[in-house]
Amino acid sequence: MFDEDRKVARKKYRDFVAEGVALGRRDELVGGGLKRHLKFSGTHEFEAYDERILGSGEFVEQLWHETETLQTEVAAPPPLDEIIGRVAAIFGIEVLALRQGSKQRQLSATRAVICFIAIKRFGYNGVLLSKALSLSRSGVVQAARRGEFLYAITTSLQEIFPVNSSNSAPSP
Repeated sequence: MFDEDRKVARKKYRDFVAEGVALGRRDELVGGGLKRHLKFSGTHEFEAYDERILGSGEFVEQLWHETETLQTEVAAPPPLDEIIGRVAAIFGIEVLALRQGSKQRQLSATRAVICFIAIKRFGYNGVLLSKALSLSRSGVVQAARRGEFLYAITTSLQEIFPVNSSNSAPSP
């Protein structure tokens, strides 16, 4: 877009970006947070307005409402140690035993469920689980796959840690 010649275009693009940086921060280009305004419409009435949203005042109000609802619904995930402790208690396993790397069936099953719940329900990443359970990163992924089945057949886990696609949380 800046020139037919690739090398010249790149130079012009770099110059263009440098000029923009030199202008500093510009509020009209910065998003984030709710910007609520009322705008005088052509019908002598005020309507909801947000310069970041293209649409009617009714549409803007709908988005504001949905955003507020989402913000109140998202709760902080429990600490990973709490998830580990609660799942271990359900399976009757000592937490320390989970970190010793044993491949006993019951320990492996407990680790698998922990990985599934921590990743799917609460958005934890594999690196944290890897350190907490003394597993490799690929081991965490494999365990989470096994844990999905075990979770599905264990109703007490489903009651304590309900999992569905709408309540996954971002990683802490």
